[in-house]
Amino acid sequence: MRRARERLAVSDEALAELTRIHESPFRRLLGRISEQARTRWERALLTALVAVFQWNKLYIKKDHDTRRLRAGLPWLIATGCASLAIGLYGAMYESYRSVMVAIAAFIVWSVLVDKVKRIEQAEMMWLLE
Repeated sequence: MRRARERLAVSDEALAELTRIHESPFRRLLGRISEQARTRWERALLTALVAVFQWNKLYIKKDHDTRRLRAGLPWLIATGCASLAIGLYGAMYESYRSVMVAIAAFIVWSVLVDKVKRIEQAEMMWLLE
């Protein structure tokens, strides 16, 4: 991109427009979806693509060669497991961030409550004197 910009002296707007024009329709469709949802859809579509390939081989082509009958089936479960693992990792990452925020809030709360207690004790001691 940098070389193209330097060589052709293209403005950023023109370069963005060229990139948009040359994107595939599928990428343009996915470009309208948020990044998080897009990766989820990409994983689902990859799994569906593997499933369609296997369906085509077994039901449409009727390729029932016993030596290759199970070929490709592990990829179907692998894409499903990979999608699940990525989802779990994302959930753990988000949970970790939430827990860290909760811990930080607890620490601030503890410090403030301790300060309030000390002020109340000082006031009580002053009143008792």
